[in-house]
Amino acid sequence: MPDQQPPDATRLTHKRQVTRAVLVSTLIVGGCGSDSNSADGIEGGTTGASTASSGARTTEETTPSSGPTTGSATPADGSGTEATESTAAPETDDGRAPEECAPASPTTPPSGPVDDAIAAMPPDSWLALDNTWMRDVCPDPYNAYFCGSVIDAWSGAAYDHTRDRMLVYGGGHGDSYYNNIFAFDLAQMSWSRLTELPVGADGSSPTEAMRYVALEPCALYPKVPYEVPERWLNPNYTIYIDYEHCDEPEIVDILDYQQPRSSHTYNKNIYDAENDQFCYLGGSYYPGAQTSPPRVICYQFGCGEWRFVADRPDGSIGRGASAVDTNGDVWVVGSGNSGFVRYDVRADSWEAFGNTNGLNGTADIDTARNQLVQLDGSPDNIMRSFDLNAPSSVFTEIPVPANIPVLGPRPGFVYAPMHDRFVAWSGERRIYVWDPEDWTATVYNPDGDDPGETAQWGTYGRFRYSPHRNVFVLVNDVEENVFIYKPPAQL
Repeated sequence: MPDQQPPDATRLTHKRQVTRAVLVSTLIVGGCGSDSNSADGIEGGTTGASTASSGARTTEETTPSSGPTTGSATPADGSGTEATESTAAPETDDGRAPEECAPASPTTPPSGPVDDAIAAMPPDSWLALDNTWMRDVCPDPYNAYFCGSVIDAWSGAAYDHTRDRMLVYGGGHGDSYYNNIFAFDLAQMSWSRLTELPVGADGSSPTEAMRYVALEPCALYPKVPYEVPERWLNPNYTIYIDYEHCDEPEIVDILDYQQPRSSHTYNKNIYDAENDQFCYLGGSYYPGAQTSPPRVICYQFGCGEWRFVADRPDGSIGRGASAVDTNGDVWVVGSGNSGFVRYDVRADSWEAFGNTNGLNGTADIDTARNQLVQLDGSPDNIMRSFDLNAPSSVFTEIPVPANIPVLGPRPGFVYAPMHDRFVAWSGERRIYVWDPEDWTATVYNPDGDDPGETAQWGTYGRFRYSPHRNVFVLVNDVEENVFIYKPPAQL
């Protein structure tokens, strides 16, 4: 684990007052895979990535360079702007991103090479998509532990249905400082890296400032090491700043508002289609992970910028699970004695409905019946349903049939609206299917390629359903191919 003691540093002189500003940041970064000027950033996979060799992961493969490899990172809009230092961008009255950061119009995801591959698959079969290792787009120089921990360290993913792609974001605690969003484009069967590390960090080394623990509750990496004044420290946990002081002008001045901290993301990554943004709901930050402040940070694809949205209610999430309903609103069921909350994506506001005694598992929403269902399989299978029409009511315990083996911690678990079924994956080829009408369950034993065992701490949201292509997508390891499962005509 990295050294968590704050280094000596000279306090910065305050130069300007900014409150949760949106900052534009185009960085000079090291690339991996194919360094292109596409709208999707650094790419890798079937179109231009180097082929990864097989073999066991090692913890150190490359001697760290003195700094990041020079190359130009392209903004998410593909404009090709040259690298510049971060500058303050204009803010709107309501704190949202500028007008030019418009949400994407609903579109049909484009066709691509995967469509021929899916057409050739028999129903009820798995396929490993060749040359789709996520490691090909991890920052250079490649470090197997830091890259692998983006998935292995209790982390999940969201699914961007607008573009039909998986969005992986994770790491955190003492495992990985990588705060990149990694995107798997299903149509093209290729990976890209959508965001970049802070200037001065590379694939094997964070900056000294990134290692600094005291500012973790602010949810952002600082630009330089900084000694927090004693009067601003949390009286109950004195190695950390008290969250209420994160907006002090002196603190705001040194935080990089385009560099969120990496995190154990559990099942707390979501895609907000209404605002065309990826959001992480907060907590378990690098390098200490002992605080869970209420900040929620989102990356807007229309302008390639991070921004904060409304703080979530205190104590509302823990290691909880999240899902998006048919209105586009986000529901979060907290773990343990945490809250059950809803985020209104249009009003940018939260509503709490009391404590839930939730699980550490994975959740999705049955859009036909407007219920959130959560599943965990450790130490025993537990399934619970939350009625979103009456969110203050007590959850319903759903008996898991005896034909379902113990699934283990945090299995992949999604609702497939075209089939009106919940579907789980927990290793190897086997698929578990629930009919939400009567909660009968069926075990399928598909043919095809074998995805192997799950990541040690769970799959979370890295098993997702693509309604556009009627397949399930699995990202299980950075040094393995992405897998897709083609279901029978009706599960």
